[in-house]
Amino acid sequence: MLGLWDFSVSLYAKPGVKDACLELQDRCGLDVNLLLFAVWSAVAGPGRLDAARFRDCVALTEAWQAEMIQPLRKLRRSCRAELPPAPGVDTAALAVQLQAAELAAEQVELSLLAAWAAERGGREDDEEIGANAASNLVAYLAAAGVAPGDAAESMRRILAAAVPAVRPA
Repeated sequence: MLGLWDFSVSLYAKPGVKDACLELQDRCGLDVNLLLFAVWSAVAGPGRLDAARFRDCVALTEAWQAEMIQPLRKLRRSCRAELPPAPGVDTAALAVQLQAAELAAEQVELSLLAAWAAERGGREDDEEIGANAASNLVAYLAAAGVAPGDAAESMRRILAAAVPAVRPA
């Protein structure tokens, strides 16, 4: 089974995926890790997941997101904002350190999701990867209360990078 962390890093680095994920994070309040997890689940994880399963995943990760990742992200973004730094303080270096801490916290979240997926076993049908990836993203949106139309273009870019043969509706 392709590891969730390695898959996520690889997919996130593909052209257009980072921007699509960050757009969905900032505009719709979605968790980038859960977006990547949705696609990984279809490609290398337990397969197709419904909205109830994604609500379980959200419940599993929401405290970690709220208490660790989001505060680190807010601090990192504050360092890069036009705030006046203390005299002689290099806020860019601090932002880099905060970004490393945020990334480490995101890796913990992905570990939680990978453990959850491992309890459910591997997927059964390789022929349905593209359809399952699209379905998983829609199920995550439903669990998060986001209308698919609000995220269609960003989802299309993520799916095209992850599963090139997918032609989402």
